[in-house]
Amino acid sequence: MRYIFFGTPEFAAIILEKLIEAGMPPALVVTNPDKPVGRKQVLISPPVKEVAERHGISVLQPETLKTKNPAEGGVLARSKDDPIRPGLSLKNSIANQIEKSMPVDNQKGRGPAGNRTPETLVTIQVPDHPGPTTDIVYQDWDFFLVVAYGKIIPKEILEIPRLGVLNVHPSLLPKYRGPTPIQTTLLNGDTTTGVSIMLLDEEIDHGPILKISNFQFPISNETYASLSEKLAHLGADILIEVLPKYVHGKITPVPQEHEKATCTKKFTTEDAFVPYKDLAAALGGDIEKTRHIDRIIRALNPEPGVWTRTENNQILDLPKNKRVKLLEAETRGEKLILNEVQVEGQKPRIPTQSSARLSR
Repeated sequence: MRYIFFGTPEFAAIILEKLIEAGMPPALVVTNPDKPVGRKQVLISPPVKEVAERHGISVLQPETLKTKNPAEGGVLARSKDDPIRPGLSLKNSIANQIEKSMPVDNQKGRGPAGNRTPETLVTIQVPDHPGPTTDIVYQDWDFFLVVAYGKIIPKEILEIPRLGVLNVHPSLLPKYRGPTPIQTTLLNGDTTTGVSIMLLDEEIDHGPILKISNFQFPISNETYASLSEKLAHLGADILIEVLPKYVHGKITPVPQEHEKATCTKKFTTEDAFVPYKDLAAALGGDIEKTRHIDRIIRALNPEPGVWTRTENNQILDLPKNKRVKLLEAETRGEKLILNEVQVEGQKPRIPTQSSARLSR
């Protein structure tokens, strides 16, 4: 089977690694560009890129997946060898720029007073480049596989592979379509979740299903990080089973029950805020507040990051009127126990809770 893998974060990297180990490596990996991180803005590669390069798989990191038809100014690129078949032009890709424009001084354009005319843009070939895009994308791909890539796949790309574009979605579709199915599962206190293998269409998480598998273990104590890792391994196992069957025509995709669909949203910093009075109630044994805040901490860390702002009536050994990140917690009986917090401008630490203060 010949396919391109589209993915970016650790969730996708786990799946890519297991596919390679199972003898099902992609011919090409497409991931997001390296990002500057920290105060020094050090460029960090996506986890998927690290896996691909470790196994010698070619990587493209386009800024955008928009396609372009130079002749018509539209969104469709065509192969020089096959002008009828639509293809893909990955714009601004580090490994995909076979030409670039650069300004040069138009010496012949100087006037009598030596005034310079506007610089002229000329196109030059980039030396030692591996080759044009068409050498890669105008081949006969069986399918593309998208796993947490982070960008919408345009229609023109969806139409390239003969068997369509497959997607791994960490929920039991049609429940929890959209960008945050794992976080939403934890926030809602669900007892079950799973992974869906589907075909992408132009709508979000709307396409027909190849297979759905339930996660077979309790998720009541999972965090976003731990559940994400386990669902990635589950998704990889399903793919290893499904892909050969699908390529050989042994699986027929089944339409979703769209009337049962629910959608998720991206969570903001405001969504991750815990009022200090609610935190105090949970630390003091209010079981409803305890369950609610416990779910928020497990679901919304590390992103967007759960936080509170301390007040004058302190129940913890924390400074007053400070922003505090709530990094890790657990429940003991009816009480919430904070295992790690971080006051703004300080390092993470374990807070000390005063039983005397909690009883007031």
